[in-house]
Amino acid sequence: MKYILTVDFGTSAIKAAIFDQNGDAVFSKASEYPLLYGSEGVIEVELDTLELAFKEAVTACTSFALIDTRDIVSIGFSSSGETMLFLDENGNSLRKGITWMDTRASEEVQRLTSYFGVEAIYKATGQANIEIYYPAPKLLWLMTHEADRMSRLWKVMFMKDYFIYRLTGKCVCDDSVLCTTTFWDINKRSYWNEMLEKIGISVFKFPQIVSQGSNIGKINRASAFEYGLNENTIVNVGAQDQMCGALGAGNIRGGILSESLGSAMMVMATLDQFKLNEDELISCSPSAIAGKYMVNGYSTGAISMRWFRDQFCQEELSREKEFGQNVYDLIDEQVNRIPIGADGLLMLPFLQGTGMPEPNDNARGVYFGITTRHDKYYFARALMEGISMSLRHIIEGMSDKLGISAKEIICFSGGAKSRVWMQMQADVTGLPIKITKNSENTACFGAAILAGVACGVWKNVEDAVSHIKFADVYQPDPRNAEEYRKLYGRFKELRGAVEYLF
Repeated sequence: MKYILTVDFGTSAIKAAIFDQNGDAVFSKASEYPLLYGSEGVIEVELDTLELAFKEAVTACTSFALIDTRDIVSIGFSSSGETMLFLDENGNSLRKGITWMDTRASEEVQRLTSYFGVEAIYKATGQANIEIYYPAPKLLWLMTHEADRMSRLWKVMFMKDYFIYRLTGKCVCDDSVLCTTTFWDINKRSYWNEMLEKIGISVFKFPQIVSQGSNIGKINRASAFEYGLNENTIVNVGAQDQMCGALGAGNIRGGILSESLGSAMMVMATLDQFKLNEDELISCSPSAIAGKYMVNGYSTGAISMRWFRDQFCQEELSREKEFGQNVYDLIDEQVNRIPIGADGLLMLPFLQGTGMPEPNDNARGVYFGITTRHDKYYFARALMEGISMSLRHIIEGMSDKLGISAKEIICFSGGAKSRVWMQMQADVTGLPIKITKNSENTACFGAAILAGVACGVWKNVEDAVSHIKFADVYQPDPRNAEEYRKLYGRFKELRGAVEYLF
C-alpha cells in the first residue's frame, strides 16, 4: 500500500492527514495556533507558533498512523492564500506574519484602486477588485510604515511555501495561491510588475512560480529527521485550500458546484477555459488542476455559528464539557423545533462581507423582525436560514451572469456536519446536497490527489476522484418549497433596503 501525507494550513489550525491509495484517510491530526489581535484591524501570527503546530500535526501522523514512513511516497500541501510570512537573508522571521483576515490596509486598497482602475486590475489579475484581505495593499502598507525593516527583507512567502522551503530548500509558489495577491498576472502566469513597482518591492523578493500540483523535490535529511519522515518522500507544491477542497469534493468539470462551509462559505464552479466577463467583472482564478479555472461566490459561513456559540451558548458549552454532548448538536436539536422563517425573524449573515453576485466588503450582519417571543434559538435558526439564502443567491448569480447550472451541490467542511442545516440548504436551493465522507479532510484529500497523480499513485485526476466517498445525501423536501420561496423574497428585499447603509 502506498500512502500520501498532506498538510492543510487553515486560518487558525494546521491539519495533517495520511491517505492510502484507495482514497481513505488513515489518520489525521489538527493542531491549533494562536492569532495575535491588535488595533485598527491588525491580525498577525508568529512564525514560531506555525512551526510548532506543523511539527505537532505531522509527527502525530507519522507516530500514530501505524505505517512505515518508507511507504509515504509524497507529501502535498493545501493552504489559505493570503497569509504572508517575511524572512530575512538568513531565512529567519523578519516580523510577525500578516494573516488574510488583517484589515489594516483600507487606505492602501483605495490608493491602488484609484491608481490602476478597476478595469485594469481585472484584466491583469482576473480579480474583480482589490479586496482588503489581499496581500498587495498590505505590502504597500508595510513599505510605507515599516520601510526600514522591509529594507532587510529577503523573501515574502505564504504559509505552505515556507514549509516547502524548510523541507526542500527551494522557494516556490503556485498559481492558485498567487491569484488573489493582485500582484500576479493571470494572462502571463507571472508577477505583475506594474503593481510591484507601485508597491515599491522587487520581483526577486517572491518565490519562483510553478504550476499547481508540481513535484518540487525530496525532503532534505535534517527535515526528515525532525519530522519523522523518509528522505525519499517527494514534496508536492499542492494548491490553495479552496481549490484543493473543490478538487477533493470531485469538482473537476463544469456542471458541478461545491460548497465549503468553513469559516467562510465558498461556492465554487469549474471552468474549462479562462474567461473574463468584463460586463460583470466576475473574478476568475486558477483551479487546483493546471489549465482549468474557477469562479466563486462567498459569504460568511460556519464562523458565524462559532460566534453565536461563543457569545450566547455558555450553558450548552458547559453541558458539552460536563457530559460530552456536542454543542452544535444541542443547537441543532432546538433549531429543528422552530418553524421555517423563525416566526418573522430574518438575518443578513454578512459578518465578513459578501461576494458575488453583489460583492460588498462593507456589508455587515443584520437581524430584522425581533420581538419578545424570539429566544436565542430563533436567532440561531435565522442565522442558518440567512446563510442558506446567501447560498441560493450565489447560485442564481452564477446562472444569470455566467450561465452556470448544476444538478447537485457537494458540501464539505465543518458546517456540513449539521443535518438540520444541510436539509435546510437542500430545501432552500431545491438541489440535492451531497456530503463528502470525512468532510473536514476534503481539502487535504484534494492535496493528496495532486500529489498522488504527480507520483503515479493514480493515473489521472479522474481516476483519483473516483475514490471519493459520500456520507449523506439530502434531497429537497417539496413541502417546504413555497415557504422558502417567500422567505427568499423577503431576504432579497431586506438586503436591497439596507444596502445603502453598509
